[in-house]
Amino acid sequence: MGDINAPEYKNSKALFDFIVSVKKAESMFIETNVTLNKEGQLLLDYNSFKQMYSLNYAIIKHLKSKEWKVNGKEVFMYTDERKKRTILTPYDIMPYVESKK
Repeated sequence: MGDINAPEYKNSKALFDFIVSVKKAESMFIETNVTLNKEGQLLLDYNSFKQMYSLNYAIIKHLKSKEWKVNGKEVFMYTDERKKRTILTPYDIMPYVESKK
């Protein structure tokens, strides 16, 4: 990953700032390995399941209060328990999937 303040990381930086604000609001001192990508995703890797579930609960609580939006963009949250990883993705970068009726 390059410079976190570079323009190409703008969308994922907003998610990063959101996670920092959640940790501060909840007084959480959970160590995470954070990866930002140019597509706008934020990946959080944890050391333990307890850390993952604690922070995920706080993230969900704060996202619900914001109607699942960060900086006006709707966010999708996915947890991969096998890798102890949480992925936050803005809906606008997700591939369009047409529902079948």
